[in-house]
Amino acid sequence: ASPFYLMNFAGNTYNNRIPNDNDMAISNDGQLVSCINSTIWTWDVNSGINDYQASLDAFSASLGIPADKFDPRVMYDPNEDRFIVAFLRGFTDSTSYIMLAFSQTNDPAGAWNFYALPGNPFGTLEWTDYPMISITDDEFFVTGNLLGTGEPWETGFKQTLIWQCDKSDGYNGDTLTTQLWSGIDFGGKPIRNLRPVKGGSGLK
Repeated sequence: ASPFYLMNFAGNTYNNRIPNDNDMAISNDGQLVSCINSTIWTWDVNSGINDYQASLDAFSASLGIPADKFDPRVMYDPNEDRFIVAFLRGFTDSTSYIMLAFSQTNDPAGAWNFYALPGNPFGTLEWTDYPMISITDDEFFVTGNLLGTGEPWETGFKQTLIWQCDKSDGYNGDTLTTQLWSGIDFGGKPIRNLRPVKGGSGLK
């Protein structure tokens, strides 16, 4: 039989940023968040209405951190019926941040709580690249590669970091409780591109 579709709508428009860094999450009741370099859009899938769209700079303007946001990631938390978005800012040790956004409700077109973690937590000539995210019942994790400022990403890798955060702090807009893990080696060498496991049938 020929394929057919039940519902469709125009997606997040490509804006010539390379790499595109697509990511998407959808809630149990059909609220969808789509991120690319470097915009965020939300839809109510049931109606097909695109109810919010903005650059990552405009989305996180309340933090007062200058422009040039990139590498977005988004997850839906089925336990809390909320969304979490992570993205980066800056390509040098003095400009690097990990930006986090936690939706205040199950409506991603509504209000969010924003946080910024240091992309250069050790005060060295390094910055954070390539974020990956995951959640558990109680916590949120974001990993990233530390790269040397001014060095190519292929050869400038130093180590992978893991930030462990309390989910409830983010959803409530409280000071974010975090734990930073570093020095993660295998066979005496730092592990690169460490990606946190995501739950299948549920969170753990």
